[in-house]
Amino acid sequence: MDEELSKLIEKVKESILAGYDEECCTGRGDLAEPRSLREFEELISRCRVSLVFFYSPTCPYCKSMAPHFVEASERFNGRVSFVAVNVARTPELATWLRVLSVPTIMVFIDSRPVARLSGIVDTGGFERIVGRALDKASCT
Repeated sequence: MDEELSKLIEKVKESILAGYDEECCTGRGDLAEPRSLREFEELISRCRVSLVFFYSPTCPYCKSMAPHFVEASERFNGRVSFVAVNVARTPELATWLRVLSVPTIMVFIDSRPVARLSGIVDTGGFERIVGRALDKASCT
């Protein structure tokens, strides 16, 4: 993982609060990076709503989006599972989910993909995406 993105993820992990919404999450929705399909499935099953950021460490657009993804994960911690997938490290996930370009954002509700967006998203965009997903999942 890109060193800058790794630092941002560590910052979020350090700032995570202990509480979570028990109706919408079975565990804390920490920002995480899966290293296998099994781990990915476990991560997106933690919360009713999961936001997945597919990126490449060499993608300049992905690097510019990473801080916005981290900000959204801090704001919605405990209600949404945030997952960052490095397509260079785990290409099987990108292939399995038919992710053809990066950056790509996917929203999962109850472990099922419900939305996909390719391209640049800022903090406000992440917040709108998550807000809609929470409404749809009745996790407000």
